[in-house]
Amino acid sequence: MQIDDLVLKALREDPGASEEDLATKVFNIRTSGDKNIGALHKRAKEVGDAIKRLTKLPRPAVS
Repeated sequence: MQIDDLVLKALREDPGASEEDLATKVFNIRTSGDKNIGALHKRAKEVGDAIKRLTKLPRPAVS
């Protein structure tokens, strides 16, 4: 699953989540089992970029 898809899924599951909560959730899913520091750094940047880009979209109202 692509990072954008994971971010959108996390937003649907918890529309009121902060960017930090989204980043943690997506990063943990995307990097499970990964031990390479370079790969982890790359994933962290990708997750951060995706969250910045996608959280600018309108969010559904939280009821």
